[in-house]
Amino acid sequence: MNQMLLMKKNARQSPVVYAGLVEDLSRAIREGALAPGSRIAGENELAAHYAISRSSVRLALNELEAA
Repeated sequence: MNQMLLMKKNARQSPVVYAGLVEDLSRAIREGALAPGSRIAGENELAAHYAISRSSVRLALNELEAA
């Protein structure tokens, strides 16, 4: 099954575990604190900070890149 379809289904059922990361990065970009294309913390650091797995960090970053 398509990964994006699974994420959308999960989003309807309950918030995805990486929603906070997506929201924080989106806000930082909107408010100018983070310019598009800027370097951000590494996967390990983001995973530890948000208490999510590295694969969830990658999903969040992929979602932001696709937006």
